[in-house]
Amino acid sequence: IYLNPRPALSSIPLIYPTTYKNYQKSGGLKRLLKLAYYKATAPYPYLDGLKPGRILDVGCATGHTNYPYGENGSLRQLKRKGWDVSGLELNKSVAEIARGYGITIHTGRLSDIVSFGERFDVVRFNHVLEHSVSPTDDLSTAAALLKENGRLIVSGPNIDSAPFLLFQKYWSGLDLP
Repeated sequence: IYLNPRPALSSIPLIYPTTYKNYQKSGGLKRLLKLAYYKATAPYPYLDGLKPGRILDVGCATGHTNYPYGENGSLRQLKRKGWDVSGLELNKSVAEIARGYGITIHTGRLSDIVSFGERFDVVRFNHVLEHSVSPTDDLSTAAALLKENGRLIVSGPNIDSAPFLLFQKYWSGLDLP
């Protein structure tokens, strides 16, 4: 499923202002319970066993959290584990917060990074590709940014999940900004 029509690029700052809930460290009891659940039950396995290298987290927000896993797998945590971390964030104010943690953050669209000539061992879209103006373009660009034998990690809401079956139209994956 997808949003049709897709948001225009010019509307993105309006859809994801600095007050967007996933930019915040907390968002009330519901968010804290969700983070506690994931922290207790769902480690971020996609990087387990990989030798630390260069990672680009597309849509990294503040770099402090890794939705929905809390800090587990966040850029801050990965940096402490020896990864060379970089992020990409559209919101310039939010990017400044991440830079305050000593994280390299690019602002703009993924296609802007190609001009820097950087290559990464891992490019990660964690609950962000579904927000993209053009997922196909973003995936193609991400592939071009990967080093040989690099890893592309994509995670997002699953319409075939048990939570969707349980909550139907109230499922958080359908909660558009």
